Amino acid sequence: MENKKSLASAEELAEVEGKAFLMAVVDYYVSVKSDIFVSASRGNMHNALMLHRAYLNLKTVNPNMILLGQVLVNKSLGWSEFERAVLNGHKNRQG
Repeated sequence: MENKKSLASAEELAEVEGKAFLMAVVDYYVSVKSDIFVSASRGNMHNALMLHRAYLNLKTVNPNMILLGQVLVNKSLGWSEFERAVLNGHKNRQG
């Protein structure tokens, strides 16, 4: 999994460090260029990004965050139990 800190060099990151607007631009650009994007928050940038990705016909996952919060609290959950809980929680969702 990649993010802005793994895609940019230390020198490139130093140029935008402490500049919230530029960091937001980097976040947006990386999110638009990603093969798959998992949405985890709501807000103006999120809405713009979701619409931009839909326009470009890119894969976007919009998970049930309440369900995932309940599942992720159990840190001893194995992969098969996690997978089963996520699949069961999302089986009646559309989109």
